[in-house]
Amino acid sequence: MGFASGGDRALIPSSRGSPYGRAAAVWLGILLIANINGALREFLLVAVLGETLARALSTILLCLLVAILARSTIGWIGPRSANEAWRVGLLWLVLTLAFEFLAGHYIFGDSWEQLLSEYDLASGRIWVIVPLVTLVTPRWAWGRDSARMRGGVALLLALGTGGSAFAGEPAGSRLDSESPAGGRHIVRAPCGAGASRFAIIEEASLTTRLTWHSRP
Repeated sequence: MGFASGGDRALIPSSRGSPYGRAAAVWLGILLIANINGALREFLLVAVLGETLARALSTILLCLLVAILARSTIGWIGPRSANEAWRVGLLWLVLTLAFEFLAGHYIFGDSWEQLLSEYDLASGRIWVIVPLVTLVTPRWAWGRDSARMRGGVALLLALGTGGSAFAGEPAGSRLDSESPAGGRHIVRAPCGAGASRFAIIEEASLTTRLTWHSRP
């Protein structure tokens, strides 16, 4: 990662292609966590708390673990927009439901009625929140990652402009932001009071572009 030479300079991380293969690899981690969590429930929690409460606690714990995993791996998965992050979540949802129902029925021998009973809220089963969490956490994690990156890039810009973008907004210095279509974030700031050049930062998750332009 570095600056190109010349009048306009850009900071652009290299593209790593589609994120969906990496997302599928992370989902295997979710599958492993879910199986460990299920074993913990059956061999420990049920005996202590009873079936219904143990299942509820196990479900909440699994949701927290999925959120932590999504947050810690979203940078590696690398969705380049909010829409891609949603599609990662949709991939996780499809894989989760496919494994739960197809493997549950054809490999582990559970009946369809038994599998569907996990979604019976009237019976105190709250498993339905697990598929929902797998759907939304990639988008949530992407948003957190993007906010962190925007803060870091804005700080880099402020340091590069002598801090003028944050020093009480002196004359000719401002830091504006907007979110146009496509999930990209643009930050504009002059290079100091009365400067003849200004910066535009465009970023979508791991794709960040910092370009210096001359005023017309």
